[in-house]
Amino acid sequence: MSTRGAPVGFEWVFEEDVDVIGPMALRVYIKVSGGDDAVLFAGIRKFRGRRELTFEGSYGFAYDMVTKGWQRVAHRDLDQGLSTPEQPVHSHVRAEPLLPGEIVPVEIALLPQATRFLKGDRLRLELRGTWHYPRDPFRGQFPAFYPPSPRAICTVHCGGNYDSRLLFGYRPATQ
Repeated sequence: MSTRGAPVGFEWVFEEDVDVIGPMALRVYIKVSGGDDAVLFAGIRKFRGRRELTFEGSYGFAYDMVTKGWQRVAHRDLDQGLSTPEQPVHSHVRAEPLLPGEIVPVEIALLPQATRFLKGDRLRLELRGTWHYPRDPFRGQFPAFYPPSPRAICTVHCGGNYDSRLLFGYRPATQ
């Protein structure tokens, strides 16, 4: 994934009606080439059939996603006293730039939410190096702005020794 290119996506199809409630936590193993740091922006989208279902976000933004989070890779050190598996908290005491070829786990906290997914709905995780929406009052979020990641290539590692995962709470949907 180029930090200035299209996002990397992963999808999950729900086999029953569920309510997804609370914060989410994403763990990804990242290798950065062409740099020693990156900013990762993670977002969760909801799809029914071919259509994305959007939500009203901050500032009256009518096309928001389910939830989102972001994390600078060099600030990946967790505060062990405050972190839980469901909600990682970073210490931000010091930057730890990556060494060439180094693969590191990065924990990303996603904002709390409550969303009903019906059988057949898809949850799509998108991981990218720029903010999800343009900074434009007519076509995107405004005045919110996050600087893009430094230019680099990020490789996501999953499977085997790399237990990348998206952790979230859910329960069977009730009336």
